[in-house]
Amino acid sequence: MTFLNPQLLAVGLAAIAAPILIHILMRRRRRPVPWAAMRFLLDAYRRQRRRTRLEQLLLLASRCVLVALIALAFGRPLLGAGGWLETQGPRTLVIVLDNSLTAGVVGQGGATDFEGLKATAESLLKDLSPARGDRAGLIAAAGPAENIVFPPSADIAGVIQSLQRVTPADSAADWTGAVAMVRELQQQGAPALRLAMLSGWRQGSADTAKPLPPLATPEAARDGAAPIAVQATRPAARPAVNVMIESIVPLSSVVLAPGAGGRDPAPALARARLRRFGTDATGETRVTMSMSSASGAMGPSQHATITWAPGQETAVVSLAVPPPQGLAGDSGAALIASLDPDDLPADDRAVLPIPTRGQLRAAIVSPRRVTPGGIRPAGPDQYEPADWLTLAVSPSASAFDRRDDEVVVDLIDPQAATGEVFLTHDIVFVPRPDLIDARGWEALRASLDAGGVVFVTPPPGAASQAWHGRFRDAFALPWTLDEEPRGSGPEVQGWAVAPGVGEAEQPLFALVGPELAELAKPVRVFRVWPPKAPAPRPALALADGTPLMMITTGPTGRGLVAYLSTAPDLAWTNLPAMPLMVPLIQETIRQGLGRAQGPAWASAGQTPPWPQGSASARKVDLSGGTTAGEGVIEIIGRGEGPTPRAERSAGLWRAVDASGRTRGLVAVNPDPAGSNTGVQSPDAVMAWLGALAGPTRASWIEDTRADAPESGVSDAVPPTGSRDTPWDAYLWAAVASLLLIEMAIARRVSHASLDAAAPGLSGAVAHGRAAP
Repeated sequence: MTFLNPQLLAVGLAAIAAPILIHILMRRRRRPVPWAAMRFLLDAYRRQRRRTRLEQLLLLASRCVLVALIALAFGRPLLGAGGWLETQGPRTLVIVLDNSLTAGVVGQGGATDFEGLKATAESLLKDLSPARGDRAGLIAAAGPAENIVFPPSADIAGVIQSLQRVTPADSAADWTGAVAMVRELQQQGAPALRLAMLSGWRQGSADTAKPLPPLATPEAARDGAAPIAVQATRPAARPAVNVMIESIVPLSSVVLAPGAGGRDPAPALARARLRRFGTDATGETRVTMSMSSASGAMGPSQHATITWAPGQETAVVSLAVPPPQGLAGDSGAALIASLDPDDLPADDRAVLPIPTRGQLRAAIVSPRRVTPGGIRPAGPDQYEPADWLTLAVSPSASAFDRRDDEVVVDLIDPQAATGEVFLTHDIVFVPRPDLIDARGWEALRASLDAGGVVFVTPPPGAASQAWHGRFRDAFALPWTLDEEPRGSGPEVQGWAVAPGVGEAEQPLFALVGPELAELAKPVRVFRVWPPKAPAPRPALALADGTPLMMITTGPTGRGLVAYLSTAPDLAWTNLPAMPLMVPLIQETIRQGLGRAQGPAWASAGQTPPWPQGSASARKVDLSGGTTAGEGVIEIIGRGEGPTPRAERSAGLWRAVDASGRTRGLVAVNPDPAGSNTGVQSPDAVMAWLGALAGPTRASWIEDTRADAPESGVSDAVPPTGSRDTPWDAYLWAAVASLLLIEMAIARRVSHASLDAAAPGLSGAVAHGRAAP
């Protein structure tokens, strides 16, 4: 049995001596004074002495028990409701230890919440007795919850050793998963089961708005399953100041490495979004951004300082980040944003992989046209859609058959569009979809699934209407085109820009967004072949709301389908001859390529999106090199075996195939859901925990260690109310009852009511004592 207020209990138990001393002092012998009728009184006293002593002893006992009960009530005992069900048999203790991101909060003394929680867990384990048959289990709460020692083991020393090996993670706590493990044990009928949930209960540790599932299912309660006592450490009372990196958004979604012509790589534009917790005062945060190669080589760092206004919670900073020296073409790079250390250092860094290319490769699927001179037509009025697209893809080349340093353009005949012909291209333009057969659509789908961009436009002339059905089926599009094109008059004034499909913070035309409205003014669209209504929000639209450009992610989560609802032909629109044409195509290539690669990062606690064909991954040491033999993950490729496990720790990983070739970079970042370092009220946490085993079976763990840290357990504010100690009400009810009994006995002993059988004796005893 333990007590919430052991000091008050000790003082109360010591007070039991008070009624005993009073009783002894009242029995002091007085000097007898003889008087005439004393003989008769002595005879009466001797006849009733036994009953009088019994009444006095009962009165003394009732007063001692009354003082003891008051002491117990103030001491607040934790009996069956507070943890151990008082039994002499073996007991089972299951500890759920919060090693989530929030547990890494650093206290004023330099110790983290997690260190204090581990010390409390060790103290609980040392109270167990292996000789009695006690068992202990250990579950790490960082999501997904992990069974460190489970089912419970009788090797208490081994459990303590396993406890020491538990390390903090970067994921949010998974209390639901931990409770599910304990429920299975409870259904197996574990005797005297005690669940100790150890956490600082900050807002990032537990969402009290989402109730926990009860430990005892209705079926288990009906079958007479043993009850579970739930104990928990008190919530932290001191708010911790924390600024975390909520997201990194690359405005340049692909980095071009130095080309064959000695081209200097351009910096990558990136935007970091920050959020802070635990304070609303003014302050400053220094942000650093840099870029790492797949080998861990770091580029120059760029810095910015954010000044927080009172009450400000979020901020955004944009920087141009230079790539590192020696960046290889297709090896990949990673943007790294970091902050100065605060009370939660674990979420002060975020990483975002970004694809790299030595050159961009574009394919245009269109028949080759040979003129009498053997060259392309010289006048714009003779250009076909493929010609306009070629000009927009490589506007700086000197010859019409363009081989630009940055973008290589390949013209592919529709009859040759088979197999893996497009897998080496970053984007494929299809201005004549009516000429693509079934094998061609299969080849385009393979390019899409590999992370490529497929850009489709309607055919310019009179064409079969069957192509748009094959187009929809090949890419599993969520929308359907109209049966035939419709005309649009010259009264259309321009385009209204809408957000792109996918990441709301990364529109496809973010870099040209401020100039887009001005560039669109001279554009006129005369014919369109748009999707049927209702259609998803378009990337670009005409002034009357007709979708002009649709962006859709591939059905596998990789690849990007872009559909321009007007043909790049002067009979349909003057867009090809307008200044908007080049940025429209260029941003589709450069921004679309980065988005087409699919997600290359995950939050801690999730399964990383390993690239297709990956066999293993090595953790990249962002301090300047790769790890040697450490931090290796064995991966089974997508569709080739079991799902890879979730990663609980943040970092940058280089995925390789069986031959050791780099397949791509994947980042795991701290889970933003676990970054909230705000505190929660003890009453709210206790009500949340009460759903597990009922409010009458949940209570706080009192940490009485002299070296308890100032965070987590020991800095908690005591809870209010009696919900956490349900025996208080019973004790105070017993005090009231015993008080009534004591008053009745005292009235009886004092002979306040005259005894008709012995009136003289009653009056004499009521006013004084006679010597024996």
